Amino acid sequence: FPVIGVYFQKIESDALRAKHGLERDHKGIMIRAIEPTSCSHGVLEKGDVLLEFEGTEIACDGTVPFRKGERIAFGHLISQKFIGDEAKVKVLRNGESLDLTLKLGGVTRKIPLGMDDDPPYLVVGGLVFTAVTVLYLRSEFGDDFERNSPVRLLSSMYSMAEHEDQQVVVLSQILASEATTGYEPDEFSNLTVQSFNGQPVRNLKELARLVDACDSDFLEFEVGEHYKELLVLERKVVAQATEEIMKQHSIPAPSNFDIA
Repeated sequence: FPVIGVYFQKIESDALRAKHGLERDHKGIMIRAIEPTSCSHGVLEKGDVLLEFEGTEIACDGTVPFRKGERIAFGHLISQKFIGDEAKVKVLRNGESLDLTLKLGGVTRKIPLGMDDDPPYLVVGGLVFTAVTVLYLRSEFGDDFERNSPVRLLSSMYSMAEHEDQQVVVLSQILASEATTGYEPDEFSNLTVQSFNGQPVRNLKELARLVDACDSDFLEFEVGEHYKELLVLERKVVAQATEEIMKQHSIPAPSNFDIA
């Protein structure tokens, strides 16, 4: 089913309604956040009051008429549509009523919520990187991964992606090699990769491209969340170390995806 990708607030408070120019007979809900990858991005705005969806008035508690004498969350109206359908909405923006059109679709999550193929990987001199997926979380933390996974990873599962190709890239583990000497494997696992040589990392393929194109003497990875650490490898030993790691651990290739 499609989604419109907004987070809203009920507007049953008289003071809240007055502040945003709603008359006593106005209904609707206030949009407080918009998913950057949703159909609402660039059409709706934070602070808009969503008055109607496809001609159906939305109450201040976010419900719409259902069966006789019953009401239901307005998301029911969206669920009757298909991805690619257009939907007419009416909003109140800065006191002005606007009729807008949404082309319904989905949203991108940093961590996909569905099942997936084998998680992608990238080996760089003994550092093993991957993009977090549900299958990866299950393999690392068991079937009850929503209880056992680190909060920092779980919070990403339900957070907004800024771009459609955004992923949560983590340093999964460190394999002992000449290139990784001095780094304790137990201290570096499942840490989010923030940047490579000072450049932010959006997804695993981008990290692979940055590593492949690197011509400096050192490869510097910034990992972690609030407290970030650096892992620095000498480029001159990385290629040989990667080959040795692949042979030692029967890894068929440095990555299982095309970086082109």
